[in-house]
Amino acid sequence: MEHTKTSDRTAGDAIRISLGFALLWAVLAAVRPGTTFHLAPLLVAGLVPLVYRVQGGASRITAGRLAGVGVALAAVVSVLLGAAGFLDGPSLLPFGGAFVESLAGAAVGGLVGLGAAWWPHQVEAH
Repeated sequence: MEHTKTSDRTAGDAIRISLGFALLWAVLAAVRPGTTFHLAPLLVAGLVPLVYRVQGGASRITAGRLAGVGVALAAVVSVLLGAAGFLDGPSLLPFGGAFVESLAGAAVGGLVGLGAAWWPHQVEAH
């Protein structure tokens, strides 16, 4: 039972770290609405499963669920920032603007974080 509690705490820590990045992104976007923070949605989405794995989380199922949580969090922040008019900067995409870019970035970040979390651990010989 102790393993489950540790795993839950690790997952919670990962979500809190991503929430911190989401808050930072929201504040920066509110202060500078004409600036696009291209990497922010990737970080918000990708850090959840990645931090979980780095902190010792071993469950690939949990990492997959956390990737979904990260993507959802980044998408919600994107929608809120877009609705508030804080995603008015340029886009790296040839279509759709900064809002579409942030949604695409959330999806890519979730996939990258999931891939990193699912990558096999390297066992060091002592």
